Amino acid sequence: MRLERGVFILNLTIGGVPPTRRIRLLAVCPLWWMGTLCFAPVAAAMDDDLREILVSAVRVGDQSLQSVPAAVTVQGTDSLEREGIESLADMARRLPGIAVLELGGGQNSIVIRGINSQGIPDPSNVETQPLVSVYLDDVPISLAGATPDLRVFDLQRIEVIRGPQGTLYGAGAMAGTIRYITQKPNTTEFGGTVETSAAATAGGAGSRSIRAMLNAPVIDDALALRVSVHDGRAGGYIDNLGTGVHDANWQDNTQVRAALRLDDGGPFTVDASYLYGSVRTGGHNDAYSGLGPFEFDDDTPEFYQDRLELFNVSAHFGAPAFDVLSSTSYVDRHITSVAGFQYGDAYYFGLPQTTRSSVNIDNRLEAFSQELRLSSQRTAPWKWQGGLYLEHQRRVEIIDIPTSGLDAALDINSLDYGAYEPNDQYSGRQTPTTLQLALFGEINYLPTEHWELIAGLRDFHWQQSFALYAGGISGALAPGEPETASGNGTENGVNPRFNASYHITSDSTVYVEAARGFRFGGINQPVPAGFCGAALAAQGLTGTPATYGPDHLWTYSLGQRLELDQRRLILNATAFYTRWSAVQTPHDLACGYTFVENAGGVRSTGLEWESRFRLSHALTVGFSASFTDALASGAIPDLDAPDGARVPYFPRTIATLDGAYELGLPTGHLALAADYNYRGEVGTEFDTASSLYRTIPATRVLNAAATWVIALTEWSLYAQNLTNGRIVSAISPNGYAPFQPGDALYLGRPRTIGLRAKVSF
Repeated sequence: MRLERGVFILNLTIGGVPPTRRIRLLAVCPLWWMGTLCFAPVAAAMDDDLREILVSAVRVGDQSLQSVPAAVTVQGTDSLEREGIESLADMARRLPGIAVLELGGGQNSIVIRGINSQGIPDPSNVETQPLVSVYLDDVPISLAGATPDLRVFDLQRIEVIRGPQGTLYGAGAMAGTIRYITQKPNTTEFGGTVETSAAATAGGAGSRSIRAMLNAPVIDDALALRVSVHDGRAGGYIDNLGTGVHDANWQDNTQVRAALRLDDGGPFTVDASYLYGSVRTGGHNDAYSGLGPFEFDDDTPEFYQDRLELFNVSAHFGAPAFDVLSSTSYVDRHITSVAGFQYGDAYYFGLPQTTRSSVNIDNRLEAFSQELRLSSQRTAPWKWQGGLYLEHQRRVEIIDIPTSGLDAALDINSLDYGAYEPNDQYSGRQTPTTLQLALFGEINYLPTEHWELIAGLRDFHWQQSFALYAGGISGALAPGEPETASGNGTENGVNPRFNASYHITSDSTVYVEAARGFRFGGINQPVPAGFCGAALAAQGLTGTPATYGPDHLWTYSLGQRLELDQRRLILNATAFYTRWSAVQTPHDLACGYTFVENAGGVRSTGLEWESRFRLSHALTVGFSASFTDALASGAIPDLDAPDGARVPYFPRTIATLDGAYELGLPTGHLALAADYNYRGEVGTEFDTASSLYRTIPATRVLNAAATWVIALTEWSLYAQNLTNGRIVSAISPNGYAPFQPGDALYLGRPRTIGLRAKVSF
């Protein structure tokens, strides 16, 4: 080993192979990589290998992660549970190439590889389509800005697929896909677990949870039932000065899942499941910058509730030449939110800041989906899969803004403007209904033992009908003229994917890929001419477009998935370039309304790295990182984005260093784990010169856990955000100055220390 210009050069011989075939490894390691990549030769000399990880990301059954020619990361749930990590946002903080804007329970916006054009999503816009798809097994559950906050419990694993997955997963998978894979009922064994935890948060209220799982064969070797239950409260840590409530942003989370599996060893397997999830919060995770570090001020108590019910029946038939899978799902979701609007009233209408006013949103979504998929059993030289996907979705959103004393202050009668009730400045209802039909397929050709070529295609057809009603002084055209509108939209298209991979071994692969992702268009909400006439005229507009079109992107990737020295060392890396065109951008008006149009483009270039090393029988370390340069490709006037401006809300650098150490004891063993997560600073807008631009500082989060495993019990002591760093997830710039006391800062949980106990039987 020698040092040259700040770089360590290692030229080591790896043992474990015949002397005549020894391999010499040259590792060129910058100083800041010491302790991670540069220790690879040391790891290669150890006796114990890393566990093989199976995934189903390409939807042809479970296969080794290292053989999948795609940027897939698998998050095991054991380590998450031991560290007390339950939410999507906390889990994603450990992964490269992904960011989650966490606004509160169930209010998550996911960004992968910088594919993002705006900041905090508008909860009143039912037309916004997600850029990242989220699945529970084979059921799509994603919703823009409101991804369900499923608990990390009774899962096999969580798969994160970066890059467009439009061929197999459809329109929502433009930037990537996240899959929660559940544990299935076991027809041969009776067993279960009971788990409880309690935690204390610095400056906040305590948290607690209880979980239980029971697996019971109903008919031995043929039919089994699995039931899991979670109930917990995450204590609040933000005080509402207006209502005098301390720790107001508490969150209650209840989740129940029941699954039934019929599997008698024959060709048929049937799974039926039901999931109930409920998230209730007493407030968002926001505080005002003009007040104390964790203080909020609103005279109206905030509230958010997200209730989810999901029914699914999946049937699998394995024939000698092919497999058939049918998945039938029904999703019923009901979201209710209440947020104060007193500063908006003062800004727009000159009402006193003590006015009781709130934005009440009631959102109901029902979706039926059916997927039929066939895949071949042959391994060479041809493999194929294809299918049909049908989805029907209906959404009803009702919004009103009751405001005390509004009619008297403005000398109006809100009922004359079509409001639902007196003193209701806005009363609205939107009812979009969508129908999606898609045919998809992929063909794999293996010309040799090592080469594999993949070509995929998705042919999609989409249509939507839309009806809107808007009343009240903020919604009607004029007295006696509430705004009403209806419309229809249709889209058809083809989405391709091409991939070529070389399998060095069964567990090591290099690949290149070109894939297209897409997102459906939509129908714009009408802008009331009476309330927004001056704002439209100021921009030279007389109205807004009735619809906007789809946007799409191409991503080109070069990747490697390598296992070295008998799976003691794993090195995975992906370089990518993405070109996003006809971006759906919000066009803001001074009256507070927004419409969407296709304008501008974004290019994203990056490198993602994941590595894991088995340094000894007891010690494993991992290092992952991503560098993403996501920029405006040409000026985007709607977003005040000059050419080359960085996209908002995605850090250029993400890095995680983690380690796990297991020590044998006379009774059981002790498992120690820690991870350190770094995320670089981000901006809230494209244009750094904008009055709305804010810088979100870099975050550094340290988590640690110690778990004593003895017989069928586990006892854990865990710490999250151990250094008590200030985590800012998002910033909503002050739009109601001088009335609102500063920007709204969405804050992550301060240092939390907890105890966990688990019993298995």
